[in-house]
Amino acid sequence: DFGCGVGTLAIAAAKLGWSPVSGLDREEPAIEEAHLNAERNGVRADFAHADIDTAELPIRELLLANAPPPVHHRLAAAVTPQVRHVIVSGILEGELDEVREAYAAVGLYPRQGMAADSWVAVRFGRGDD
Repeated sequence: DFGCGVGTLAIAAAKLGWSPVSGLDREEPAIEEAHLNAERNGVRADFAHADIDTAELPIRELLLANAPPPVHHRLAAAVTPQVRHVIVSGILEGELDEVREAYAAVGLYPRQGMAADSWVAVRFGRGDD
């Protein structure tokens, strides 16, 4: 979970059975709270204080990123064939084309989406997902 904040998405993924689960955020107080929230929810998740622009990115089958387009460009550039799904949120409708192009360049395409007000969330997947 990139830009994990207090760990909500990572914790939800762990509760749904995904493993291993990790999260990165540049705000150290958020990471401290994410550790506490994982413990409160009885799940195992590793959280780290890091800047996504420069950190080594833990790549998994499912990636979550509630972040602006520059983070998605960095994340898309780090995608390996292991990645089957990316759930993108934290972007505005007007930013979607830019983010879509970044993931299409690595073989991930929109599969599901939703919008609320001017914010969008999209699940990207491989050709057969």
